[in-house]
Amino acid sequence: MRARPELERQQDEYRVRQSTGRLSETAVDAWRETLEAARQQTLQAQREELAELAEQLGQQVDGQALNDARVALDVARMTLQGGGLATEELRELRAVAQALTHSPELAERILEGQRELAELERSARDVPGAAAALAVALTGARQAIERGEAYDLAPLWATLERQMSQAAAQRQDFDARADFVIAEYDEVRGLAGETIQRLGRLADALRAQRRLGPMSADARERYAQTLDGAEALLGEARAEYEAAQKVTATFGEDALDNLLDVFDFGGESLDDAPGGSGLFGGALAPTSSVDEPLAPTSSVDEPLAPAKPAEPASSDPFAALLGLSTGASASAAQPASVPDAASSLSLPAGARADIWQVRGSAVVAGPEDGAAQGVAALLAQADALGLYRLDMGDDAHVWSARAAGEGEWRLARAADWDSLDDDAGPWLDTGEL
Repeated sequence: MRARPELERQQDEYRVRQSTGRLSETAVDAWRETLEAARQQTLQAQREELAELAEQLGQQVDGQALNDARVALDVARMTLQGGGLATEELRELRAVAQALTHSPELAERILEGQRELAELERSARDVPGAAAALAVALTGARQAIERGEAYDLAPLWATLERQMSQAAAQRQDFDARADFVIAEYDEVRGLAGETIQRLGRLADALRAQRRLGPMSADARERYAQTLDGAEALLGEARAEYEAAQKVTATFGEDALDNLLDVFDFGGESLDDAPGGSGLFGGALAPTSSVDEPLAPTSSVDEPLAPAKPAEPASSDPFAALLGLSTGASASAAQPASVPDAASSLSLPAGARADIWQVRGSAVVAGPEDGAAQGVAALLAQADALGLYRLDMGDDAHVWSARAAGEGEWRLARAADWDSLDDDAGPWLDTGEL
């Protein structure tokens, strides 16, 4: 791109169009063809220029400068033969060929200045904003050195060092912001809302960018864009998390009425959810219909049976949400039993996660586990609502589920998210062990 500034400007325009969703596949294909044609034209032109420079340098008197030029010629020749462009090498060779037309003393002074200038330019290219800040000064220095004038490059090096310090401070700020976003997402990732899923994708991108070493200007720009997008979602994700905290603290009718806010189903009311009233529809314990006759009450002459003590509420959040405590509600919501062959599904020995296959509201493969049965009932309701992924957590474990189609889900559990992602993540995504 540096060899064809007009193409660099076109690339910037396409990036803007891509960011606004106005870049079509046809335009991308045409752009790819344009780049390939421009590359072939530039490659041929550089090969011809290299042949001319080799002929010019061959007419010069032997010396250290000429020996250095011959090495540069060989490097440029091999680069072009391999299909690469030798833009920087050819520019340095042109400068050498021009310098060697002067007297040996003047030529040596010019070449020394050009070598230091080339080193300065290469260093500035890797520092965001440095090339633009030094552009005018570099042009003036190059012209003065080519005339054989003495030129002090120390002020330019000082400017570059300031740019490097600013770039380092910017990178530290980016990394700190990324750490904050990742930490915030890890705290709320157990929820299944669309906002948190989008935040999760951006957090994964930030983890990868955070691990990168020195960044080009383009890479830094992408890093900044990812950070801006993630930070814009943090407030909404935090609101979803606080709503979930209220749900888990109350587990009452009011909590169920507001549970949709946690999962972010686009404003649909609970009564509109498939399966009947409430998020969980028929999975909850049935209640009497207004059309059913009431059971006869005891006569005043009949002795009343002693009241049955209220059973303690379950401390398991899944049991509390699904009505899986002991009694009639438990039998109403309990899914079908696990087949005897269920235990055959497992990860390799040493894995830090457990996995299950779920169909409808029943676990059909995987180790027998009461908590997994409870989550299976939840997945049946999630399937009815059109969800395809759930990430959850309780006091001891984290859970993740992926819809596999036809009412089936892949479910995994581990002690922490890293263990779950590393050991069960590939199976969750593909279903292959």
